[in-house]
Amino acid sequence: MKTKQIVEALLFASDAPLTAADIARADESLDEDMVEAAIQELRVEYDRTERAVQIFEIAGGYQLLTRPE
Repeated sequence: MKTKQIVEALLFASDAPLTAADIARADESLDEDMVEAAIQELRVEYDRTERAVQIFEIAGGYQLLTRPE
């Protein structure tokens, strides 16, 4: 599975913010730098395609939430 897909799935499934370390622990092929890069790519993709969700940085972690508007 690709890094972005793993990150997106974990953020979608979680009801609490996840740190890059939390996400990296979910798959032994990931490290925190890879997770951070995937999050940045997903943020750009979500903005470019005007998705209803975006990734927020909250409480030292990341969470997938609906856009305020």
